Amino acid sequence: MDSKFMVSLILLFSIAAAKMTLSSSDGFPAAAEIHWKTILPHTPMPVVIKQLLHFAKGGHNTAPVIVKYDSNKTYRVRYRNVTAAKQTDATLFFVEDDLKRPGTRMLIRLTKRIPDSAAFLPLKEAKSIPFSTADLPNTLTRLSIKPKSNLALLMQETLQLCEATPLKSEEKHCATSLESMVDFAVSKLGTNKGVQAMATVLEDRKAAEAEKNSPDKWYKWYTVAGTAKEVSDAKTKTLNCHPQTYAYLTYYCHSIAGTRTYVVPFIGDDGTKAEVVAVCHTDTSEWDPKYIAFQMLHVKPGTVPICHILVSDTIVWMTI
Repeated sequence: MDSKFMVSLILLFSIAAAKMTLSSSDGFPAAAEIHWKTILPHTPMPVVIKQLLHFAKGGHNTAPVIVKYDSNKTYRVRYRNVTAAKQTDATLFFVEDDLKRPGTRMLIRLTKRIPDSAAFLPLKEAKSIPFSTADLPNTLTRLSIKPKSNLALLMQETLQLCEATPLKSEEKHCATSLESMVDFAVSKLGTNKGVQAMATVLEDRKAAEAEKNSPDKWYKWYTVAGTAKEVSDAKTKTLNCHPQTYAYLTYYCHSIAGTRTYVVPFIGDDGTKAEVVAVCHTDTSEWDPKYIAFQMLHVKPGTVPICHILVSDTIVWMTI
């Protein structure tokens, strides 16, 4: 039987089971948690996802989500044309050998970019709001957002990113609910067995929370403190989900062929320890030659793997 058909059946039966379990109460975030546990019964939920569901309990799930990038606020990670200036002192990209060499120092950001007010919308509510550039004017009116405001412009950017034609080796989806993210991950991985979801974890969470609200502390010096553990090779299908700026929590999820994933121990100059998730893209031949990574590393597309750190609110999906 076709594997895609089997995955579809798994999703249908799992969703039906979740609805039966909820019966008279379909409260959020219970519904999202049950969806996860039903479809991914053996997959631990990353701490950052638990936090996003926790914040939803406080009634903050309708707050705008402004993803906080570095001081050059126009910098966005893309694989095509990049017009933003780079932050010259930060280690935004590096080569694979740097990751495998204990003692390598990097000026990196590990703290999450989304605000504490961020939380997933309930699935029903997320589905009720059209998510497209064509429907953006109506969405802005519905959510009482001024059409020419900074948030509206950033929402348009996110929609353009979500609607852009994917690379030849890329599969993509913008998830506006946790259920949507889970379903996309399972459908693209082709199974709900042995699925792992992971994210960068900082040892001192209190310090991390303080730092994320202080732009001057976003980037800190860290040193590779041990052996980089390869958790997926270039043949393993993986998906990375990155938070985006929108009126509510939205994740841009994509899979790029030929990506290796590592978990690496880092220690900061201030003593902060972290288990950092890093990815290395082994085939960059289709990327825009003007992409900022090539400028920073002084290499050409398709020559060497391009690596970067994933901050603590980015989720990596894979099978083990």
